[in-house]
Amino acid sequence: MKSTLLVLVLACLVIAGASIYIAGSYILFNIHGVVNVTHANMETIDIKLNITTPSGKEVFRDVAVLYISNISYIQFRVLSYRVTGDIKIVLNGEAVLKSEYKTYVVKMPCLLSVGIPCYRIQMLIPGYDMPMKIAAGSYNITLVFSWRASGRGEFNLKLGIVRGSETAMIIPIGDRPSGSTSKWIYAKGSTKSYALLIDKSIVGAVDGYGSIKAWAWLFNLMEIQPSYSSLD
Repeated sequence: MKSTLLVLVLACLVIAGASIYIAGSYILFNIHGVVNVTHANMETIDIKLNITTPSGKEVFRDVAVLYISNISYIQFRVLSYRVTGDIKIVLNGEAVLKSEYKTYVVKMPCLLSVGIPCYRIQMLIPGYDMPMKIAAGSYNITLVFSWRASGRGEFNLKLGIVRGSETAMIIPIGDRPSGSTSKWIYAKGSTKSYALLIDKSIVGAVDGYGSIKAWAWLFNLMEIQPSYSSLD
């Protein structure tokens, strides 16, 4: 009987000791991971742009080849950017896609703007602001960069060529139209409380794309004041 009690006491002491040991210890999981997730089939081309003058321009000829098997829609898009140091910069770009039979030029204003305002034309640029239709072929790509800059630091800009679509886009462009809307038409379903006015006379088409200006407005019943927005 005594021996049995002794075994039980020792077992309790061992369990208590283990509990004290675990409770008094700390476990650190040091997890390190590397993430490298890009768009499918996206090739990475490294371009070194060394800026040593307040303003300038540099041309990178035939930096890559783009293969288009069928008529497609493509778009140059800034996927991400990172800036370190004390710099001010406005970086503009231009892409020239040249095949044996076709040449496309895509203007890319305001690729990067840090500490300096960047001004650009207020229109949608095919291939930059919206997808651009491109014929099948093998295209050599030349990139042209121009800048205004000051200070010391670095930037990392990821510019991708992505596949676009023919989906229509609605892009806000500001407040109520500045000119007369007397020739605009009301969309079906418009009422005195809310309406969509469409300017059918202003339609421009570039590479299969067109734009129609529309003015959507509604009354705020709480304040009895109209609220305006303008869509393109």
